This record gives sequence, C-alpha cells and structure tokens, in this order.
Amino acid sequence: MTLTDLNPRRGLDYLTQLAECYNRQANADKNEIALRTEEFINGRLEKIDAELGSTEDALENYKRRHSVVELKMDATQTLQMSSQYETRLAESKAQTQLLKYLREFIDKPGNQYKIIPSNVGMTDAASTMLIATYNQTVQERNRLMKAASEQSPQVQALTETLDDLQSSIRTALTQARHSAEIQQRNIQNQFDKYQNRISSTPEQERVLNQIGRQQEVKSGLYLLLLQKREENSISLAATANKGKMIDEPQFNGKVSPKNAIILLAALVVGFAVPFAILWLLQLLRFRIEGHDDVARMTMLPIVADIPVASDSVKSSAGIVVQADKNNQIDEIFRSLRTNVQFMMKEKEQVILFTSSISGEGKTFVAANLAMSFSLLGKKVILCGLDIRKPALGKLFGIKDRQKGISTLLNKDMLKESDVFDQIVSSGVNENLDLLMAGPTPPNPTELLARENLPQVLNLLKQHYDYIILDTAPVGLVADTMQIARYANVCCYLLRADYTPKTNMELINSLSKSGKMPNLCLILNGVDMSKKKYGYYYGYGKYGKYGRYGYGRYGKYGYGRYGYGNYGNYGNYGNYGNYGNYANSHYGNKNDDSIKR
Repeated sequence: MTLTDLNPRRGLDYLTQLAECYNRQANADKNEIALRTEEFINGRLEKIDAELGSTEDALENYKRRHSVVELKMDATQTLQMSSQYETRLAESKAQTQLLKYLREFIDKPGNQYKIIPSNVGMTDAASTMLIATYNQTVQERNRLMKAASEQSPQVQALTETLDDLQSSIRTALTQARHSAEIQQRNIQNQFDKYQNRISSTPEQERVLNQIGRQQEVKSGLYLLLLQKREENSISLAATANKGKMIDEPQFNGKVSPKNAIILLAALVVGFAVPFAILWLLQLLRFRIEGHDDVARMTMLPIVADIPVASDSVKSSAGIVVQADKNNQIDEIFRSLRTNVQFMMKEKEQVILFTSSISGEGKTFVAANLAMSFSLLGKKVILCGLDIRKPALGKLFGIKDRQKGISTLLNKDMLKESDVFDQIVSSGVNENLDLLMAGPTPPNPTELLARENLPQVLNLLKQHYDYIILDTAPVGLVADTMQIARYANVCCYLLRADYTPKTNMELINSLSKSGKMPNLCLILNGVDMSKKKYGYYYGYGKYGKYGRYGYGRYGKYGYGRYGYGNYGNYGNYGNYGNYGNYANSHYGNKNDDSIKR
C-alpha cells in the first residue's frame, strides 16, 4: 500500500493505523460479549459522571452563591475583614466630624481673616490646598496691615481674595463631608455584610457536609466502574490479532514544496519585517530626538546643541559654566556665546530666550550664557520676564521674591533709582546681576505692554554690556510677543526627547512673520548616555560641531545670507576646528562634565 500526504509522519501513522483497525475489527467479532460489557460500563460511567457533575455543580453553585472557598479559611478571613471595616468605619466617622468642626470654625464671624487650622489629619486634598493658600494669603495681608490701612488697594485686593477663598473652602468642605458620608455608608454596608456572613457559617457547614457525602458515594462507584472497565479492556487486548504487518511503513522522500522557493521567501520576509518595524518606529517618534530632526524641519540657524550636564559640574545655583575650567560643557557654552555674538550687530545688547512649552530649559541656558558673558569681564544682567511662573529665584536660591520687574512695571513715574533698588546680585559672579520677576500680578500681559518696560531696558543698557531676557513660553501666552520687539537676538529653546515636532510649525511661522527678530534655535537636553546620539556626537569629542565648518553654518558665507546683512555667518566656518578636539584636551575620556 502507498499513500501521498502533506505530512510524512501522518502518512506513516495512517498506514500503521489501517492495519491496526483491520485487526481490531477482526477481534471485535470474536469478543462481542466483552464489547457488550464495555458498552454497559461506559453507559453507567456516563450516567454517574453526569450525577457526579451535578453534585459538583451544586457544591460549586452553593460556594459561589455564598462566596465560600474553604469554610474555615473563609470564617477566619471574614472575622479579619469585619475587624478592618470596623476600624475604617471609626476613621470615616472621625473624618466626617473633623470636617464638621472645620466648617463650624470657618462659619464663626470672629474667625474671619484668621488662620484656619491645618495639618489636623484631614484627607481631602482640595480642602487642604485651599486652606494652605488661604493661610498664606492671611499672613501676607497681616504683614501689609502693619504698614498700610484696610483701605489700601493691596490690602483690599487680598481681602477680596480671602473672601473668595473662604467661599471656596466652605464649598470644598461641604463636598468633602458629603463624600465622607457616602464613604461611611459604603463601609457600614460592607461591615454589615461581613457580620451577616459570620452568623450564617453554621448553616453553610451543614449544607456542605451533605453535598460532600453524596459526592463521596458517587466518586467511589465511579472509581469501581473504571476498574472493571480496565479489567475488561485487558481481556480484549489478550485476543490474538488476525493479521500481521510484515514491513513497517517507509518514507520515500518529499515531493513538494521546493526548498529553494521556501528559502527565497524566508529571505524576503527576513528583510521586509525589520524594515517595516523601523518604518513604524520612525512614524511613532513624534518628539524631536536630535540635531538632524531640527535641521530637516527648518531653515533657521541652530547655534548650539547642549548635552545634559553631569551633577558633578553643577553649582548650588544650577550653573555649569565656571571660571578657570576648560571641560566640554564649558566649551559648548563658549561656542553658544560666540555664535550669538556673531548674530548681533555692533552695540546691540539685548538677548531674548523663549520656548514653546515649559520645561525645555530656557532659564537654565539663559543663566549659563549670562555666566559665560560675565567671565569675559562684561557686565551682564539676567532679567526674569516670565512673571507668570518665575524661576530665577529658585535657580539662584534667592528667597526674597518681592523685588522684581513687576514692581517697576506698576509704577506711574519710573526713576533710575527705582530700577537699581530692584536689582540683586547673583551670588555666583560679581559681573552678573539679576532682575527677577517679582510678585505675580493679576494682569501680566497689560503690565508688559506699558511703556515702563522699554524705559527699564534703556536704563539697563547704560550700565550693562549685555541684557538677557528670560521670557514665558511663546506657545502658551502672548507676553513674549510684546517683549520680542525690544530684543536684538531671539534664542528659541528646543529640548531633545521632550519638544513635539509639531511645534516646529509655530517656530517657522514666527520667523516668516517677523514677530521674533533675528531668530535662532538651541537644542537642549541631548542625553549623551543614550546610544542613539552616539552616531553624530561621538565619544569624548565635539564631532557634532565639526559640521559647522562645512555644514549648515559654513554655507552661510556663500548661500542666500552671504551677500545680505547676515554675511558674517560665513565666519561659522571657523567652527570646523571643533572636529579636531579628539586629539586635544577635550578628547579626554575622563572628562565627566557631560552625562554619559
């Protein structure tokens, strides 16, 4: 007998089984009594199996209906859960009473404009935050009341704020108490449920014992019938076969498919799948990852790629540029300083820093660039014009947040002495001063639109060589658009693995419309510890900056900027020497100024 099959092993088994079926049929004719017995046993087994299944289903349904797994363990667990819910019920009642006490304290007329008790164990985050804000405002009002009357505009503004906060606190406490009462009812229901389960345990034990006895009887009968069936099967197996297989089935070789076709298809799939995965990964990368991403999406100059600095070079003020240092991070900020100087004409002094969203590092880069200018012996002032969310005070560790430019913008008559009263020393270099944002006003956009801002900048130009403006993100508020009119260079911060690529459309539109003059880009936060940046940043050398000689910046000497006002960009060709840093001090692999 021969057989062609898709599976060789299946074909061999089929031929073998054919012979076995022949012998089985022959033996069946000779063992009709044994087969009748087996049929009877199988029928009884099916019936008992059904009855046993019904018993097991009854046991399962009873356990599921009464949520019982193992009676003793469930009883112990029920007692534990009852105790836990009793404790939680007491805590919930205490929380409700605490909210009631706080509401009574606030409703008393004698407690108006007084500190509300806080940190008393209240778990509602919204009420706790509102009470903390209210207490802070009360303290600020009390400080103003020492030097001003209640009719003072500032005191009246704080009083109105306190009234609004008091109303919000009442509402928050009411909602928190309502939520606490709901939670208390839920806990009470759970506690009652476990109490009921404790009382029903004896009845459950009796029912489970009845079902268990039925299951034990039927299981014994089922095992007895299984034994008898095996004995009958042994008697059937003892019957001699009528036929005998002379030769075992043999495999004569594969007919199809062809190996060459399979290998070719595997090769095609092996190349197609990785390329498809790489294409999909590239499609899902919606954030800027490096210099090449920025260069593909804009024609604006990229004046620096700033890597992530290691903690070992950061000072207490977050400054990584230090005097008498010549490591990689210092040289990168020197390069940024030189590039910005090339973009400025003679006697231009104002440099503006902005970004699309918060967290892209504009304050950090602006502070370190200011430090780099001050190390040249230049008088530099760093102005915090992000008055909505000031960050200079936190960066330089200055606790006095009352001094700042918002105070100057509020004045009707501005004097030179008023300006210099608001300036504080940076504490990191004698040539670097700070003009912080000051108290946050309710109308920042209107303040920045007043004529006081250009007056302040003109006064600062008389005493400082460079004025660096740290402004709000241009993608969030309109404040920066008003300030950009007074800047000579606008530095736009992007952050690797953070800034969405869609923000490049906003940057290009700002450049095309001329709303931000002399715009350039800075890529911040390049993490050199990630291997994906290694292909163009190199290890221990400024391989990236080597492209400035013949790449984007080098072409400015002969491109469309070569014969206009931007002809000086041709000098960027000097940065081509950075590619040789691998053989100098900067090629030192022990330099730990950059995170690797």
